[in-house]
Amino acid sequence: MDNTQQDPQVVETPKTVMDDANDMMNEHVGISLVAAIVLCFAMSLMSVVLYHFYIAPKPTKFGLLDVQKITSLIENQARQTIVENLNASEAQQQAARNSFEYNMRNLQEVINKTGDECQCVLIVKAATLNTQSKRLPDYTAQAIERMNLQPVAAPVAPVAAPQVAPSAPAVPADRIGVPTN
Repeated sequence: MDNTQQDPQVVETPKTVMDDANDMMNEHVGISLVAAIVLCFAMSLMSVVLYHFYIAPKPTKFGLLDVQKITSLIENQARQTIVENLNASEAQQQAARNSFEYNMRNLQEVINKTGDECQCVLIVKAATLNTQSKRLPDYTAQAIERMNLQPVAAPVAPVAAPQVAPSAPAVPADRIGVPTN
């Protein structure tokens, strides 16, 4: 055998302080990378939540108002007042008419106040489909209360105009258009 070949001895170099620092740094890089990813995710989540609750525009809320019911209550109240005061003086009848006109003019203001109070857009109930109107809150009762309207127990029938007797005798249908001698 050839003795010229020698077993190469693996010579281990002693670890230096620099080697220890590199090993520690490699361990911390993995931990700090995970911490940086978690921190970025938390900051992103926090900015989305802040935007959603403080910056993003709020969705529009809607509510219903039965204007037909309110106006019929105003009309019934005025009709009842006029019928009760049918034999009243002209001043009392004028006061009843003025009350009716005031309530009708006041209706727009009440609608605006009700909309401001609920912070929503009010839609006339007659303009909605039956299936959709059940999902929206109804603010009619609040508007009626604000106007101090009382529901009338039974609707008052309108006063019928007096019948006037015809002044000329009726012409039979077969004589219409036939010249008289």
